[in-house]
Amino acid sequence: MDLVKNSLFCSLVIRGWIIILAIWRESYCAFILARLCSALRKLWINSLSGKIISRDSRIDRLWKESGTYRLLSAVLDFIPSLLHRIYSRFRDICEGSAVFRAANYCGERSFILISWVLLMLLVTPQDYWNNIYSLLAVMFLLALFLAASMGSRNYRFNLDSVGFFPVAFGAMVFIAFLTSSYRSASFRFLLFHITCMLAVLLCVNSIKKLSQLRRVLGFAVLGVLVSSVYGMIQRAMGIEVDELLVDITVNQGIPGRVFSFFENPNSFAMVLVMLLPLCIAMALTSRGKIKFFYAGTLLLGVIALLMTYSRGAWASFAFSIFVLFLVLWPKFIPLFIACCILALPVLPQSIFNRIMSSFNFADSSISTRMHIYKASWSLFTQNPLWGVGLGNDVVKIRITEAGVYKAQAIFVHAHSIYLQVAAEMGIFGIIAFVGSMVSGIKSGVKVITGRRSDLEFRLIIGALVAGLSGVLLNGIVDYPWSYPRVMLIFWVVFALLLSCVKLTGAEAE
Repeated sequence: MDLVKNSLFCSLVIRGWIIILAIWRESYCAFILARLCSALRKLWINSLSGKIISRDSRIDRLWKESGTYRLLSAVLDFIPSLLHRIYSRFRDICEGSAVFRAANYCGERSFILISWVLLMLLVTPQDYWNNIYSLLAVMFLLALFLAASMGSRNYRFNLDSVGFFPVAFGAMVFIAFLTSSYRSASFRFLLFHITCMLAVLLCVNSIKKLSQLRRVLGFAVLGVLVSSVYGMIQRAMGIEVDELLVDITVNQGIPGRVFSFFENPNSFAMVLVMLLPLCIAMALTSRGKIKFFYAGTLLLGVIALLMTYSRGAWASFAFSIFVLFLVLWPKFIPLFIACCILALPVLPQSIFNRIMSSFNFADSSISTRMHIYKASWSLFTQNPLWGVGLGNDVVKIRITEAGVYKAQAIFVHAHSIYLQVAAEMGIFGIIAFVGSMVSGIKSGVKVITGRRSDLEFRLIIGALVAGLSGVLLNGIVDYPWSYPRVMLIFWVVFALLLSCVKLTGAEAE
């Protein structure tokens, strides 16, 4: 590490960057943009949209005052309360048990196991992966959480930090299962969603300190590093071009697409989009040599992302960095846009050609998706209220029965998270999902703009908001949940955002 820090190349890069920043800060352009951004910030704060973002949600306030909220809270707290009463009644017996002391010790440190589970999700090869592993891991975490709840009332399922819309989305999942056209086909997807619901509850209620959050985030970055390095090894060893993933008549000269541990390059790319902004935040909030670990992971992750040749993910990653600048350093947005434009001519030819193919409707990937979108929308309009039922399998069956899909390629899913959710759960399901994402991102932006928390919290929240925003943009043209493990990573990132917002509230109090 010292060799890298003291190298001529590293020294030249750092000095060059310092010179560029110095020239930029002293330029008239920077002065004008700073004044412009200041004016826009004041305009934003005083605007209707700014006031909506900055104020507390009326829906969440009414939700917390409702009888449904109190009933659901009581149901979720029933087992922890019962276990705590049992512990209080038999305290001497429990404290004398080595098994109980071990379970309680592990339960109070369940954030450590959460970090290991997240790492497992990121670095396990798809050939060795079974979706039951996710459910078993979450159930084990649940058991440890309940063990910790026996000895302390600090461990309980609190819905305050979750909000109304995620709970409503969870309710729509169960309704979509019960009203499914083929309930047996929906059952395994119900288990996937239950796994994600429990993961959100456990993350939000288990992470109680910034140091615990940083550990989980550190393991996430480690997973990015390992998967990125493995992806680069794949490229070095050689990957055959899969004609199912690339139209070679339009994308000539493109090598095999890197997929690392995820079997599908688009899924791997979406994971990178979610987590790469965290590398930036962790590098900026760390001290000492560990900064180089996070910065190096960011560099390797970006290279791996380019090797996936996922056009939507490239645009989504650029958008996530734009969002990061927008919420944290808005005055540097013009510089970021200028850098993106200037980078286009120096990109490798295969990457530049791949970007240009996005506008070529002769590409089978693009032309086929238009048929997929039309079929999915048609299915939604035929079942607008409750959808056709939970899961890809039900949607595929109903698409075939309705005869609304006209392309020759096999219909796998809607290639859009919004159309897929709408087709499965109807209008109420898509409202609950979009509301969940908007409310979570809004709560994060509110913390950043309010500036009540310290810089470290704001940087981490900004990175989580940026990662989610990027993958949600990618979700317009692709389906991030086509692999359940990626779906779980998605909801864990969402839960980490809620956890960080919760911690800032505790800090303020």
